Formats: sequence, C-alpha cells, structure tokens
Amino acid sequence: MAARDPEQATWLLVEAVRCAWFAGDAPLAGQAATALHELPATGSPLVGQAVGLARLLAGDLAGGLPLTGDALDPSGLAGLGVPGLTFTAGAALATGRAALCEELTGRVVADCRRSGMIGWLAFALQDQGFAQGLQGRYGEARATLEAGLRLATDLGHEHRVIHLTCCLAWVLAHQEDVAGCRVRAEDGVRRADDRKLVLAAALGRWALGRLELGLGNADAALEQLERIPPTGFGALAAADFVEAAVRSGRPERAGEPLGRYLTWARHVRQPASDAVALRCRALVEQDEAHFVAAVRAHDGDDQPYEQARTRLAYGEWLRRARRRADARTQLRAALKVFDRLGAESWARRARTELRATGDVPAAPRRAGDPLSVLTAQEREVVRLAAAGASNRDIAAQLFLSPRTVGYHLYKAFPKLGITSRAQLATLAGVAAAE
Repeated sequence: MAARDPEQATWLLVEAVRCAWFAGDAPLAGQAATALHELPATGSPLVGQAVGLARLLAGDLAGGLPLTGDALDPSGLAGLGVPGLTFTAGAALATGRAALCEELTGRVVADCRRSGMIGWLAFALQDQGFAQGLQGRYGEARATLEAGLRLATDLGHEHRVIHLTCCLAWVLAHQEDVAGCRVRAEDGVRRADDRKLVLAAALGRWALGRLELGLGNADAALEQLERIPPTGFGALAAADFVEAAVRSGRPERAGEPLGRYLTWARHVRQPASDAVALRCRALVEQDEAHFVAAVRAHDGDDQPYEQARTRLAYGEWLRRARRRADARTQLRAALKVFDRLGAESWARRARTELRATGDVPAAPRRAGDPLSVLTAQEREVVRLAAAGASNRDIAAQLFLSPRTVGYHLYKAFPKLGITSRAQLATLAGVAAAE
C-alpha cells in the first residue's frame, strides 16, 4: 500500500495507533509509529498526533505530549474528514484540551448526522460527552453520552457500549448518582477487563475513585486509583490519586502520581492543569504558597469543577490552621460552584467544612433558582422583602402578622446563606423574574 498510495498507508497506520491506544498496547503503537516514520511525508497532522500518542502509551510524557500538542494547531486541521477529526479530538483529550475536543466532535456529529455515518456518530458522541463533562457541564454530558450509548447498543458495537458506559459512570460520579455510577462503572470495568480494553477500564476505575473521593472515602478511592495504569488516562487521574493518598494518611504513596501529573501539566501548558499541579503540590507539601498560586492560576480557565476543588482543599487547610475567616472565603466560593454544577457530594463536603468554621451555609438549591430552598410561604415573604417591602407591608399583603413575617425571614436567611435583610437585594432580580 505504501508504494502505491502513501496517504492511504498513513491513515491505516494512524488507525493502528488508535486501536493500540484503546487496547493499551504500547508495542503495537510503537511499531505503527516506526512505520509512519518510514513512509514518504504526506504533511498530515495525524502523523504527529499518532507518533505522540504512541510515545504517551509507552510512558514517555516528555516526548509524546509536545509532539501531540504541536500537531493540534487548528490551522492544520482543514480538510480532515470524519475519521481524522475524530482521531484529533481524542488527541486533544489526551493533552488536556477539552474545549478543542468538544469543538471538533461537534463538527463530526453534524457531519455524521448529515451523511448517516451512525457508527462514527456513536464514537463522536462519546468524546463530545466526556469533553463536556471535563468542562463541568454534567447534565449536558449525560444527555450526550446516553444518546451515544443508545445508538451503540442498537448497532451492537460492544466495545463502544463499554467505553460509553464507563464515560457515563464518570459523569455520574460528579452528580452523586451513587448507585448509578457504581453499577455502570463496575459493569463497564468487568467487561473492559474481559476484552482487554485498557482505556475503558481505566476510565471506569477513575469514575469509582472520584466518586469515593467526593464521598469522603479516601481509602476506597485510593484502592481504585492505584489500579489505573500510568499511561492513557493515568496522567489525568493522577491528581485524584495524589489527593486520595494524602487524605488516607499515606502521603508517601503520592510521590509517583505527583511526579507524573507535574510532568503532564508542564508539557500540556494549560492554565487548568497548571493550577491542579499546584494544588497537588500544596496537598503533599502542606505549603500555603502553592494553594495561593493555584487559586490565582485558575483565573480564566475552563474548568470550574477543578477550581472549586482547589478552593475546597485550600479552605480545609485554612480551617485546620484555625484561620476560620479566611477558610470561609474559599469554602463559600467552592460551594457556589459545586452547587451551580450540581456536584452534590462535593457541595456537601464544602457545607460540612463551612459549618466547622461556625458559618451557616445555604441549603442546596436548583440551578438558576436561588429561592428553591425555601418553603412556599418563605418564598413569598422573601420575594416581597427583596423588592423592598417592610415587614408590615408584607404582612398586609399576605394576611400574616408582622411577627410571623419576621419569623419566616429568620428561617430563610440561613437557607439562603445570608445574614441580613440588605443582602436580599442580590436576589431581587431573580425574584422579580419569577
């Protein structure tokens, strides 16, 4: 094939690397990468991506990440068809570029739907949903992955079903669907292990590890995360491995994953990964300077969940240092993001920490509805108070006594996370919109 059609031979070898990546077969990927070097140059960015992924699979982060990342220049991706864009989207995930992955898979999804390429559509929905999850859009990610799972099931694509199942479990780990996450992850890992789908099994174990970490079960989290190979998703999951080791009282086991994540972050050169690397160092070294730098590094990144994780970890550290006022600042910021994302187990942890500082955090609320934590009567009272009505005016409108109005406000303030009537003004816009 190489003698007659170098471009087709290039694509076949790129496909070999893709298959090896999902199977965790580093020798096969290395053979394909060597053969790619021996072909006449085609100028395809897929060559650099494939050679880079082969090196990543062999554990060469320093050599693989720059090669893969440099080949992701959007200006060089013009003209790639559905298979090429799908391969590139996967390379973007491996190098921490979730937004680019979502952009590319969005193009693939549209092309597949126009042309009826339903097999590639299931694959694209897999990466698109995972990229949405990495950016904290869990409801959207769940819908995307469930659509892909239904399609792959109907097609009988067993490998794709397994991978989508593990991706879905990873998203559910953030929404605190504990039973749903465990059932899907354990089923996905078992089937992936049977078929030697190393990447899917790693993702399922990462889902279980992150679920247990959010629930505060550090030992159970560490047990899952230690079983993830250092290649593939092992670099991305290493940050959770570090935290689980520290929280389980075994910081000596954090050394290898910390080094792995620091190397990965240094070469992917993304603000969010830089911030998480600083958070990991802060957890291991117990150095406040790293926490401060991590919070600053998160500014402007596209990873709100990781930003909230960093603020939660810093707030916990400050509380243990008996700096309660400083801790509240970080913990309130973390709670606000976790609530907005629907990351309920992490939000519960932030609330528990806030209570330990003497604060009274707001109760959980539905996204977009800050008054959802209130009873029907409290909601009516608060809406009128937010509009500027006095207790006497509210009492007259609702046929209550002024004393009863005051009692409802007294009960509502802690649920809303406020301490004075003046702070109700921030809710006036939402209340008026309702």
